[in-house]
Amino acid sequence: MSRGDWDATFEAAVADDFELVPPNQSPVNVPIRGVEEVRAWLADQQETVGDLTLEVEHLIEAEEFIVALIRLRIRPHAAAADFELQIAHLWTLRDGKLIRCEVFPEREKALATAGVEE
Repeated sequence: MSRGDWDATFEAAVADDFELVPPNQSPVNVPIRGVEEVRAWLADQQETVGDLTLEVEHLIEAEEFIVALIRLRIRPHAAAADFELQIAHLWTLRDGKLIRCEVFPEREKALATAGVEE
């Protein structure tokens, strides 16, 4: 995923009924369901925003959840510089496959939702 190889990510680890929940402030802030819809949304994000790079800084396991603390680097189209955000993904697993990812702009909210501390 951090390499942007979505085909490998979806093939290896994601259930067909996967659901992505973008952050509330996203223009599309309703759950996106199904691998193909998620792929289309990701492609649209990259086209709209520019270059996106995800770096997983830390993973925290909590029951059926994994909290991924992420450094997101964005270089908007025609920009000379990147900017960084520290965000979190809350991944939900079922039978060894990822079934849901909720994106949190604030890491603390993801940790609280999973019932863990950093």
